[in-house]
Amino acid sequence: MLANAAGFIPSGKPLDLLSGNYTTGDGYFQVFDNTSGRIYGDARVTSDKRLYNWGFFGNSSVYSYAGYLRVGSSSSGARTHIVSPALSGIPEGKTATVDVTVTSSVYNSGADVAVFVNDHSSLTLVLAPDQKESTNPKFSSSGGKYTGASLSKGYPLDTEVKSWTTKTIRIEGVNSNSCLIIGSYENIDTKNRFFLDDVKVQIVSLEKQAPISVEEVTSSSSTLIFTWTEGNGASADVANAYTATLYRDSACTQVDQSFDFPENLGAWKGKQPKFVFGGLTPSTDYWLKVYDTTNNLESNAVKATTDAFTIVQAPESITETGVALAEDFGEIRWEFDHITTAVGFRPSDNSSFANTEVKTSETSTSSNIYNGYHYSGGGEMTYKAPTTALNNSRLKDWLSDTNVYLHPGYLKLGTSSSRGWIVTPEFKIPDGKTATVTVTVTAARLNTSQDADWGVIVLSPELAKANPSAHTASFDWPDENDETLYQTINFSNTDWATKSVTGLVLRNGDRIAFGGKNGGSSSKGRAFISDLTVTVTAIEDGNRTTKVSIIGDSISTFKGWCDTTKGGAYYPKSDGDVTSVTDTWWHKLIYQKMSTGTYEKNISAGNTTIVQNSTGDSSAYWYGWDFGTRLQQLGIGNPDVVCIFGGTNDYGHTDWYGTSEELIDGVAMSSDSFPESSTATLDALFNAADAATTVDAADALDGTTFCSAYIRLIRMIQARCGEEVKVVCLIGDYLKGGQQEAINLIAQHFGNDKVRVADMLGANLSIPKYSNPHPNAAGMEKIASFVYEKVGAWIDQE
Repeated sequence: MLANAAGFIPSGKPLDLLSGNYTTGDGYFQVFDNTSGRIYGDARVTSDKRLYNWGFFGNSSVYSYAGYLRVGSSSSGARTHIVSPALSGIPEGKTATVDVTVTSSVYNSGADVAVFVNDHSSLTLVLAPDQKESTNPKFSSSGGKYTGASLSKGYPLDTEVKSWTTKTIRIEGVNSNSCLIIGSYENIDTKNRFFLDDVKVQIVSLEKQAPISVEEVTSSSSTLIFTWTEGNGASADVANAYTATLYRDSACTQVDQSFDFPENLGAWKGKQPKFVFGGLTPSTDYWLKVYDTTNNLESNAVKATTDAFTIVQAPESITETGVALAEDFGEIRWEFDHITTAVGFRPSDNSSFANTEVKTSETSTSSNIYNGYHYSGGGEMTYKAPTTALNNSRLKDWLSDTNVYLHPGYLKLGTSSSRGWIVTPEFKIPDGKTATVTVTVTAARLNTSQDADWGVIVLSPELAKANPSAHTASFDWPDENDETLYQTINFSNTDWATKSVTGLVLRNGDRIAFGGKNGGSSSKGRAFISDLTVTVTAIEDGNRTTKVSIIGDSISTFKGWCDTTKGGAYYPKSDGDVTSVTDTWWHKLIYQKMSTGTYEKNISAGNTTIVQNSTGDSSAYWYGWDFGTRLQQLGIGNPDVVCIFGGTNDYGHTDWYGTSEELIDGVAMSSDSFPESSTATLDALFNAADAATTVDAADALDGTTFCSAYIRLIRMIQARCGEEVKVVCLIGDYLKGGQQEAINLIAQHFGNDKVRVADMLGANLSIPKYSNPHPNAAGMEKIASFVYEKVGAWIDQE
């Protein structure tokens, strides 16, 4: 499939004709592109084959090719992982350091593949819905799949798109019951297809397996969670006393922190010991050793690495773009881990988060505290002693309400009956300036019964009723309709996820708050927050009052700045040079060319047309998502200027949408000019548009041809934003002559005081491209300069 080489179909194996493949008379076929050769399903692996001992985890989309496998499908949620047999070649009682060499390729740039190491005995074989019971499930004649796999701490393969990539990964602490799981690194929902050619495991060294087996559970930028066992069951494990010591060096001589656990510690609750170490440094290696003081047994040192995160404290004054605040709450190390239910501790002196001395005298079974260790509950951020600790930490200028609770490296917001909020320090911005920011939050819902939406709001000193000495704030809500002050943010599952809101505007003394949305159910607003980052994208003078909105296709997208209700943003590309929103043509126009411009809203979306497409593939994400439909559903804000940059897909991808799309009735989109014979038809469209004086009337205008849809779009903008709104029509160098002439005629009808054109095609302007028709950074600069040259004096008026 990678080389598009022909292959053959064996006898008795039908070919799915709907896939577009076809065979010749002798059984050879020309194109292999889709569904034949599924290992689990139509084709089986018999017990005499080596592959018989392998399995899969997740969806059953595993396909056979000549000498390799394709894993995954194009369906939503069709994530599949290949599961190797247990690595039984490692001697019993030994652990090994191994080199795992994998040759793989991904189907497209959205895929992300990694190798995971798992305990084979913890996996469960279950039958897929269409399978019958079998004593040999796996890839046997009856099929089956594994469940129970723990996909954490993967090793990325960094594989290329449709090009074989070989990578060797060194993994420590592997034993004879370990297996490899190869597949999606992150929780990618769609089209995470990849190819797997070779897998090789080579033992580098063997070590004697320790009587205590230690395993890392998970990590964050400031925490590591470990569990351990002696292999005799949880009740036997918790009966013993332990000392668990975390070191900063592989020789285990530099102690970072150490904890003593008494025999039969009630905090274990009869379950296998699991403990969270907090207050750690991001991107740092640590080694844990566990000592059974009851039986005089010791584990090997197990290496673990904290996640990457760069702490940034708010500056004395914000004078440039970039990250202005980044906090992972990493100084907090008290209490238990609510996510994994790992035991935590209460310090003997809680005036500083740095303290690791356990308050061993504290025992309260009703509060789930045993010998100073916690397995449930959590300290309130603003309650008495924690306030003292906050005063000695990076969080000294942060505020909350009274419903925020401490956990190692994160906070829990809200209770079962009240919502909770966390509030940043004040941002200092020079007088007369404003800062436009993107706020990025890593958070999770407490459980699926909780609300999915929270809010990110800007609080002025007047709105935030701050009590810094108590670290509390009660606030009034800003205008919920003003997206520069308040936006909702969604976390749709109970796993950690990172989301952003853009376009919030800060003034001197403002704070940013995150928590339960206004109007949400007070009993269903609990969430966790792991980190929060504020990035300044623009610093503006007070005279920046001309609000500019954008509606376009992929050329005008940038991740985090445009709507992704359907599809994603084309920019940024990992191998391109448009890497920042400041590289886009529209951001350059607003903030580098204009003196009064300020960003209002961008509703651009990739692969979309100006024409209302109602034919073609209705399952595609761009279907029914034309410019006018997006305007109806998303709005365009309250701009003074609207830039329309479209038409590329109307001409370039008519085969996607069917054959009915035309420039104007009876005229092909590919026409080199606008025919004089269509003037009457165009005049009729103008008459209908002039009569449409309301939003409903404008929305009801015809949009089935390029001309009618473009006229309708302008009228829809005017009906929503007022007749005084200025509309700029960009004509790209990829359009055809008929489109170019049509747009100019349409602009002339509406009048030079309302609609103007920046015609790159007519100016014979050559735009440098990253990938046709997508401009690179130089092309973006050329577009911004040209647009300002043509219409800058008109749109840049206060």
